[in-house]
Amino acid sequence: MTSFATSVAAIAPALAIGPGAESRVPMAVTVIGSSLAATVLTLFVVRCVYRLCIQLESKKATDPDLLALNRRTPYKSPVCPVCPV
Repeated sequence: MTSFATSVAAIAPALAIGPGAESRVPMAVTVIGSSLAATVLTLFVVRCVYRLCIQLESKKATDPDLLALNRRTPYKSPVCPVCPV
């Protein structure tokens, strides 16, 4: 919602004409593009990374060699709470 509101609010400066508009248009276009890119990354890429972590975790739970390694390293990664590192 916040990204959408930011993108909509930046449309007016992106389409502006008049004195000083040439300095505001690139900034507005950058704000729109970056907020939309961040939204796409958040909605799709992060979900895929978590799904990969879950698949790795299930593979570690069935592989006897990795189970032995997992018993020696109880540390959980702060980056991905699903995957032990």
